[in-house]
Amino acid sequence: MDFPTIFDKEVTAELIRRIDSLTPSIQPQWRKMSVAQMLAHCNVAYEIAYEKIIPNPIFSWD
Repeated sequence: MDFPTIFDKEVTAELIRRIDSLTPSIQPQWRKMSVAQMLAHCNVAYEIAYEKIIPNPIFSWD
């Protein structure tokens, strides 16, 4: 199964359209997350990749 790539202009345009249509009053479709929580959750990967934020480790390697 091929997954869409954000480097395709049409895919990017659709993602932006979907993000732009979000409002605080939208009912969650992401389990129990609010719109703000979902956007913050999706942004974590970019923060780690581009801002060099180190995620909290699950395991202690000491």
